[in-house]
Amino acid sequence: MRYLITGATGFVGGHIAEACVRRGQTVRAIARPTSDVSLLEKIGATVLRGDLGDPQLVRQAVEDVDVIVHCAAKLGE
Repeated sequence: MRYLITGATGFVGGHIAEACVRRGQTVRAIARPTSDVSLLEKIGATVLRGDLGDPQLVRQAVEDVDVIVHCAAKLGE
């Protein structure tokens, strides 16, 4: 199975990404350009840099995935 995880640089999304990889799943993530993606790189996830508000990036991210796990959130005001 191929998973797209939004918010994978956060606490919940990161743990979900790790669990998926441990189970042999392929993981793709969307991450802001300023986000720390070292954990995702370490576990072998494919990281797409950008914003969920970018329709072209989202189209690319969802291409050929079986499951979408949405953990992203807007923080602050």
